[in-house]
Order: sequence, then structure tokens, then C-alpha cells
Amino acid sequence: LGIRPEHVSVTPAGEGQIEGVIDVTDYLGADTYLIVDCPGMGKITVRVHGDPHHRPGDAVGLRVDPEHIHYFDDAGQACR
Repeated sequence: LGIRPEHVSVTPAGEGQIEGVIDVTDYLGADTYLIVDCPGMGKITVRVHGDPHHRPGDAVGLRVDPEHIHYFDDAGQACR
């Protein structure tokens, strides 16, 4: 399963499809990358525009539009 960081949206905790806690924020000017620790799923990288108000330790929800989910087989090849 693959999802690009720009295709994941941050929501208030309890409102997304996935729950997690922000582990790291990496502000790069125009964008900030959030590394969100999601129990049972591992860490998910999210790209947000600008410098959001989110900080490490914040509980958040994550929302993914199903059309942006990419599937791969056991050999790492994309499934169509």
C-alpha cells in the first residue's frame, strides 16, 4: 500500500480514517513534513503547506482519499 505524503490530510483527533500522534515536524519553508506514529500501521509521512500549528505529541486524525491509494504486490510491482 502506498500513499504520497501530499495526499494525506490532517484532521482533528477522532475525525480521520487513521489515528496517530505527531512524532516529528520538519519545517522546510513552503512545506512542513509531519511524521505521524500510527499504532498498528507504523509511521506515516504527511506534507502540509506552510508552518502548521501542529507540534510533536499532538494527537491527530489522518484522512486519505481512496483514489490516491496505490497497491503493490509481494514483489513490489504496482497492481492495476
